[in-house]
Formats: sequence, structure tokens, C-alpha cells
Amino acid sequence: MPAERVEMRRVREILRYRFEQGLGHKSIAVRVGTAPSTVRETLRRAAVAGLSWP
Repeated sequence: MPAERVEMRRVREILRYRFEQGLGHKSIAVRVGTAPSTVRETLRRAAVAGLSWP
């Protein structure tokens, strides 16, 4: 079964919480409403793509 897509709004929230507030995966997951593994995977994909928070 394929993984569910993460909305771009949530990707931005995850990046903002990580880089502006320095929160961990579990804290971000609670605030965004996703699983910690989704946060981890989203941050991994952003790093591979060379994305950062402005």
C-alpha cells in the first residue's frame, strides 16, 4: 500500500517547527497531527532535495 501524501502546508509547518523552534520529531508530530515517522521522512526528503527554512 503506498504512503499517504503530505500536504505542502504540513511540509512547511514541519520545516518551520524544526528550524525556527528546534523541536524534535515527536513534538512536531503532535503539533502537525501526523506520525513521528512521517515527520522524520519529510525532513529526510527535504534534506536530500537541499531544502531549508528561509
